[in-house]
Amino acid sequence: KIEAMALKAEASDLESRPLRDHQRTFNAAEWSLTDLWSFCLRYPGRPHRAKPRNFTLNFESSRQQGLNRMPYVLTLPSPIVTEAQHRYPLVLYMHSAGSTDICKGDVLSRQLLFVAQENPACVFGERGLDSITGGFIGLAPCCPPNMAAVSEAAPKAHRRHKVYWFKTCDTCSYSNWDFSASARVEQVEACVVELLAYVCEVLPIDQQRIYFVGSSCGGYAVFRLGELVPEVPAAIVSLAGYYPEIPGHDHDIDRLVDRIRNVPKVWPLHCERDKLCRMDLPHVSKLYQRLREKMGVDVQLVDHGIARGSQSNYHSSHNYVMTYPDRFFQMLLTASRPKPPPANYLRHKVLEILAPPIPVSAVPPPP
Repeated sequence: KIEAMALKAEASDLESRPLRDHQRTFNAAEWSLTDLWSFCLRYPGRPHRAKPRNFTLNFESSRQQGLNRMPYVLTLPSPIVTEAQHRYPLVLYMHSAGSTDICKGDVLSRQLLFVAQENPACVFGERGLDSITGGFIGLAPCCPPNMAAVSEAAPKAHRRHKVYWFKTCDTCSYSNWDFSASARVEQVEACVVELLAYVCEVLPIDQQRIYFVGSSCGGYAVFRLGELVPEVPAAIVSLAGYYPEIPGHDHDIDRLVDRIRNVPKVWPLHCERDKLCRMDLPHVSKLYQRLREKMGVDVQLVDHGIARGSQSNYHSSHNYVMTYPDRFFQMLLTASRPKPPPANYLRHKVLEILAPPIPVSAVPPPP
């Protein structure tokens, strides 16, 4: 009876903090992921009330002093299988660049709201469409808006530079597709990989079925994340994405394709009429050309009626997921790796990313 009362108190506490305009998405920032999972395993729900599906949490890095926190939205399965041996696929979603405009006021709440409204797993979970997203765990991290949020040591001239997941540049350059002065952001790379490692350690994840899905800037991010940890994803899905070449910052399309060659499924989707991320841009056309030449991967063209979007720029290829969710997730979840990544693979990758570069003079000559 005492345990039941404690569980009811926990449920009341959680359900008293819904995300704005949401009924099944709740603020669990003060909870640890371990405690939240334990609660959800024990909580049967309440009569005539929708059971919580989505939760906003904060991940705290143990490896970084600058970017030491990353908020994220977690979507849990429905129903949750209580057998200890059961494992769930994980769908990691990386959002578009719209969050870079959120840099004033209650940044954290506004970012989480943005991600919850864009991430398909969260949207379908909020709508109660458990038949679509009930069988997997969804993870959607929030990208820091600018370099000031990444590092207090960032030069004053660069503190306002926007962060587009794993690269940074000024807003004007990004709008003009000019990445010549862009720079790699290792802190964000390491934080996302560390978050992924943490989730895989705490939750019962099927590590042969981890999927990277991203839209627009997030479409770039899933390619970059895939090449950073190529032994993890069973699929990389880029929706209206691209990949910029940034000399000196480990951003090279040929190296990218070579690194992700063994990913079981690489699935780019794009609309031919896309006015924002045009398919003839070098950061798009070369990427798709190399995927076709080296991996035999062709772009799936999204119908313009689906991708048109509210601004009529045909950049909303992510609407394919929203229009055909059963078809999309059925195709996605069939992909699987022949074996899971090695033990501690993700933790080792975090150390590799944060390791200082080796000076050229210190590299021994070939034998």
